[in-house]
Amino acid sequence: MSISRTEAARFFLSVYWRTLRGLIKRARATAIILTCLISFLLLLTIQISSSARILGLGKDTWVNVTGSVFAAALFLFIESAVQAVKGVEESVERSTYREMVEEQGILEVFSQRGDDRVLTLYEQLISGAERRIWAIGMTNGHFVHQHLGEICARLRRQPLDVVISFWDPDSVVSGPTVHASSSTPLSLLSLQSQLEGKHISSDDLKQTVRRRQSQIQEAVEQLGTHLMGRVRIIDITHVANFTCLIVDDQVFFFPFLAGPDSTNNPTIRCSTEGQIGRAICRHMDHLLGSPEHSRVFWEKGAS
Repeated sequence: MSISRTEAARFFLSVYWRTLRGLIKRARATAIILTCLISFLLLLTIQISSSARILGLGKDTWVNVTGSVFAAALFLFIESAVQAVKGVEESVERSTYREMVEEQGILEVFSQRGDDRVLTLYEQLISGAERRIWAIGMTNGHFVHQHLGEICARLRRQPLDVVISFWDPDSVVSGPTVHASSSTPLSLLSLQSQLEGKHISSDDLKQTVRRRQSQIQEAVEQLGTHLMGRVRIIDITHVANFTCLIVDDQVFFFPFLAGPDSTNNPTIRCSTEGQIGRAICRHMDHLLGSPEHSRVFWEKGAS
């Protein structure tokens, strides 16, 4: 039994509309793909039909209508594909945000610790500090120069736990590479100085640290009875050498690396409520409370 082109066209038209109706509540992508396919097959059938009219309508009308449906479906298919790609990107972004921000607590990464944006943020946080300001550095040169005045101003208005920690200038490291050039062990400060290409002697670095500590001491002493809270200057010895500033519930940190100036290294800002911030705070709590790793050089005020 043979089927005429007109009957074939009628069959495809019937399937076409039934498919559209049946897929109305189904997945959009599936409906679009099937619409493209059926429209194309229907268009092809009409083109090869020898009849001038199909179901009372001329071939040109069928071609125009079916071609328009096919073009619209094709456009929707391309648009859906683009949206699918964007959906994947958004899903990855949400997953990354959840992992990095909500779980790990990372708020921002700066390309340079000495960046103006970082310094401005330091100023804002220090001037509005409510509970603590912990500065853990090597010699704290930039920090003391840029923020000591702000810390003292805040100590006049708010009881704070202020810690400014220096690498202990009396802590030394001894090993084969040290003894190869000298019989005198290097201080931790001098070892880092070599990594930064400065080669400053242990004695000079010790004097630098002590001068800076005296500068802090004098500034705090000038507050007199206006001092609120407690200030501690601490010498600290630890192998996890990184710069760290903790103001209330925010942490800025990054390891000391080889290079001419550590302020050119990146810094990471995170929340103490995230896993990274909590780990750093636990580490600093341990160091500051451990007589094996830290000693109070000077302190004033009440906790």
